[in-house]
Amino acid sequence: MGGDGSPSGSQGNLADELERRNRFLQQVSEIISDTDQLFLDQIDSLLETGRDAVGAEFAAFSFVDDDACVFEAIDVPNGAGIQRGDAVPLPEVPKSKRVVETERTLVLGDVEAQAPELADPRGIDCYLGAPIFNADEVYGTFCLCGTEARSEDFSDWEVTFIELLSNWVSTQLQQREQYQSLRDTRLHMEAAVDAGAVGTWEWDIPADQFVTGRSFARTFGVDPDKASEGVPLQELLDSIHEDDRDRVTREIEDAVESCGEYEAEYRVWNADDELQWVIARGYVECDDDGNPLTFPGALTDITDQKQTDDNSKP
Repeated sequence: MGGDGSPSGSQGNLADELERRNRFLQQVSEIISDTDQLFLDQIDSLLETGRDAVGAEFAAFSFVDDDACVFEAIDVPNGAGIQRGDAVPLPEVPKSKRVVETERTLVLGDVEAQAPELADPRGIDCYLGAPIFNADEVYGTFCLCGTEARSEDFSDWEVTFIELLSNWVSTQLQQREQYQSLRDTRLHMEAAVDAGAVGTWEWDIPADQFVTGRSFARTFGVDPDKASEGVPLQELLDSIHEDDRDRVTREIEDAVESCGEYEAEYRVWNADDELQWVIARGYVECDDDGNPLTFPGALTDITDQKQTDDNSKP
């Protein structure tokens, strides 16, 4: 402690640094919690926060389009010569190209000293960039950089900080793609019902209660009264043709595990002990932690179509 009871120099510096880091983490928390902001507005705010946190001149969020790097959001000084929407050939942004190719965070406090082969025409001499993923593929990069080499390399905290930001962006991109996919599936289901689908279902996954209408139940040879109250999934699976049953079971399990959409074509024994061809479409709804909750869907009878196809074969 100092003579006046205050922290000594090194302790005071550490306390100040911890306070500074916590302040930036708090800013990030507030940005990503603000659901009233548009996604790109949130990214703009994260870029500004990231740039301030590591003392960088530039911050950019870009995606790869064929052989070009497209700057979707940027935080740069006026007159920097780059704007939102600019597309730059990947060879002209070698550091971003390296991140995309390796799918790993690139940390260069001094480009000329550490990786002179990655020098570029814009004179970026320090670079910290992390990959952005969407559906397990690299979508682009989230980077912080400057035109002067740093006297010290980026710290472990700074690397962790940018990876925190890039991971959040990746998660949001994947959720938005999944939402669009589920929305498309829902529209397909509504169209199927409008076109005269056999019926719809709602499966309460945790309780294993599969609720259907009467027409759907008769298609599977299940008591309609019981089905309207809810029956275990296995009771419906037992009605599927034995040659199709294992495949359909796996496809259902895959949809539940991935919280994704579902489509399957198979044969089922109906209440009259006759085989019907059906196509089932649905999607799995999960909570924020990825736990599957419900599995709604629609069933369409395609028996006539199958018979027509068979009759048309030579």
